[in-house]
Amino acid sequence: MIKRRNNSNYIVLTLLLAAILLSACEKSADQLNVLADLRTFGDKTIYIKEDDDYKPYYVLRQNGNAVLVLRKLLLAEPHPYNKNERFGAYYASSEIDDFLNADFIDRLSTLTRDNIVTSEIEITHIDSLGSVGGQKETIERAVFLLSYHELGLPELSIVVKEGQPIDFFKDDASRIAYFEGTDTASGWWTRTPDSWYDSVVISYGYDGRVGG
Repeated sequence: MIKRRNNSNYIVLTLLLAAILLSACEKSADQLNVLADLRTFGDKTIYIKEDDDYKPYYVLRQNGNAVLVLRKLLLAEPHPYNKNERFGAYYASSEIDDFLNADFIDRLSTLTRDNIVTSEIEITHIDSLGSVGGQKETIERAVFLLSYHELGLPELSIVVKEGQPIDFFKDDASRIAYFEGTDTASGWWTRTPDSWYDSVVISYGYDGRVGG
C-alpha cells in the first residue's frame, strides 16, 4: 500500500530561456514581460512568479538554452501521491502527477508557462511493480518529481534506474527540504516506486534520508 502520509513536494521543471537571454536591443515587449516573471539572482538561483509572489528555484542543469530548475521550498499544502489502490505507485496515472501538471502549473503566468519545455523523463513501467522488474518507460511532462536515481543514491535491486544522477545532490544535507518562511523540514515524495510492491513509493524524511 502507499505510505499514507501526505508528503510535500519538491517540484522540477525545465524552462526555455532562449527568449530571455537576448541582448537588450532585441527585446520585444513580450520578452520583457517574461523577464518580469523570471528574475535571476546569482548563477544558481532564479525567482519564478507564482500567483502574485516570487519563489526561489535552484538551477540544477543547463543544456543549451534550457535550464532544469528545482523549487527551493516545499509547497505549503501537503498532497497524497495517489489513491491507495493496486498499482498506485505508477507515476504516470498518479494524483500528484495530475496536480503538478494542472493545478500547480496554473499558478504560473501564461508567459512563464509558454517558456516551459516539456521534458522526457524515465519512470518505472507498471509491469515492474510488484515483481522487482527492471522495465521502465519514457513519458513527457512539463513539471515532475525527482527520481531516486536522480538524487544520487546507490543502486538498489528494488529500484529501477530512472534518469541520471544530478550533481546538486551530494549528501543527505542537500536532500533536506524546508517549508517556506520557517526552519521546519519535512518529508517529500520522489516519483520512484519500491518495485517489490505495487503501491509503495520511495520518499525522503525531514533528515534528507530515504524513508526518514
